Amino acid sequence: MIRLFRVFIPVSTFTLFVAEILLVSASFLAASYALSDVDPTDYLFYDGGIMGILAVTSMFVLGLYFSGLYSGVYVKSRIIVLYQLFLVTGLAFLFEGLISSLAFRLRLPIRVMLFGSCLSVSVIYAWRLFFSRYASRILGDARVLLVGTDPALEALGAYIASHPQSGFRVTGCVLEEGCRQASVAGAPNLGYMSDLPEIVQSAGPSRIVVGTRLAATAEVARVLEDLRYAGQNIQDAATTYENVCGRVWVRGIDPADLIYSSRFMPPVRHFWLQRSLGAFVGLLGLFVFFPVIALVWLVLRLTRTGPVLSADPRVGLNNKPFRKYRFRIDRKSAAGGGPIGFICRFHLDGLPQLLNLLTGDLALVGPRAERPEFVEVLSQLIPYYPQRHCVRPGITGWAQIQAESPALDTLGSLEFDLYYIKNMSMSLDMLVIFQTLRSRFLETAG
Repeated sequence: MIRLFRVFIPVSTFTLFVAEILLVSASFLAASYALSDVDPTDYLFYDGGIMGILAVTSMFVLGLYFSGLYSGVYVKSRIIVLYQLFLVTGLAFLFEGLISSLAFRLRLPIRVMLFGSCLSVSVIYAWRLFFSRYASRILGDARVLLVGTDPALEALGAYIASHPQSGFRVTGCVLEEGCRQASVAGAPNLGYMSDLPEIVQSAGPSRIVVGTRLAATAEVARVLEDLRYAGQNIQDAATTYENVCGRVWVRGIDPADLIYSSRFMPPVRHFWLQRSLGAFVGLLGLFVFFPVIALVWLVLRLTRTGPVLSADPRVGLNNKPFRKYRFRIDRKSAAGGGPIGFICRFHLDGLPQLLNLLTGDLALVGPRAERPEFVEVLSQLIPYYPQRHCVRPGITGWAQIQAESPALDTLGSLEFDLYYIKNMSMSLDMLVIFQTLRSRFLETAG
């Protein structure tokens, strides 16, 4: 896996992304050399051709991203992939028309645009089919050996099994002597701790993930130390779980990490930068979307009785209560379509949250803002739950964009929130915002 934007990205996804940037750029370069009316070199380097190609390539790749084509590397339906590529091409043409009117030097000749787009669709379609079939053979999967019976190993193994694009494959497990379990995460049982050196030699794992209380004993520690000196990659179960799954293993947190360490505290610089950006976006958003907000308010006032705006109590930074603003909408009535359905489909009922951004009660990115009564109960039931209030809650967040979020329990959501707090940065915030926009785009297009 590759660490990018404070997140570990599968090598397969990164390879797919970089290769398709090169393929699209090469397609439009080939079209320029084949169809340009003037010397292609003069056009590319002196008439702004290179910048035009880079602009269209960026739009093309962003279209692939927003269409969900980087969510997985395996092609499930050739027809769907082809349909999505045609849709992305249409968006690229719209973008090209827009930039042509705003910046003429970035305009590509229509013949170059047509031929380059056809060539891009063809090569990316062929590349997708090829990569889907041979990705694991080309890149290879990291072979993981699970040592011990810690629940983090079970969760890690289950995640790897359900995410083949992660680039990992569990080769087997090694259990503790006297253990009643038959295996861990359904992996083949290769033996017991006493035979660990021989098992490692025969299995040849890429990394050994250890999750056992016996690792603290002198005998097992010496064995692991010898394996490390022999060149083996040995990792702790909780650390690997965090890196691979993008969430913190809550049950493995040492209380000292919260009491004496700043590992789960937001960086001061990012804290204030996030506050300033939130205020700016809130003010700009209220100015730009004021006509839309006024129109939605008018529609709701004419179509329903009672208050138009809701101000629900929520818990924010440092456990301070605040009011979260939204337009009050009955989701059941929205299912019938009409103006209310349009408002819900495009999430216009959330525009009043711009006020919360402006006042600093909300940030663009952060944990979900919960009701005070829920927070009181959950803080007593779930360890470290109050830690999520060391940052501002967000309009969107790392936990909210996860694919499992519709069925995510409170503990799972806390694991994602703590991962975000531990890795807070502007790059991670931008990644969350882009993922949220992509999800909204797919939801609206669907």
